[in-house]
Amino acid sequence: MEDFNNALLCLWFKLEYFEVITAYAQELSWIFYDLQTILKYHWHRMDKLAFYGELAQCAAEAAKTEISGRELCRMVVLKAKEIYNGME
Repeated sequence: MEDFNNALLCLWFKLEYFEVITAYAQELSWIFYDLQTILKYHWHRMDKLAFYGELAQCAAEAAKTEISGRELCRMVVLKAKEIYNGME
């Protein structure tokens, strides 16, 4: 029987597709949605595709380890801050 403990968070941006398989997909999608809302007036400063791609890659790597949902979300938010501050 398949393992249904993990859920899939799929992100589509233009023609790029990113996926993160984690038990915390709901929490992670909430973080991505909030980041979209928070940064909606700052997209002229950064490439949305590259930004979310880096966040998805960070989340996917972290999700491969034994990590809590809280820590996973924290890592993604810290990565978002790092990317944003690097654009200044």
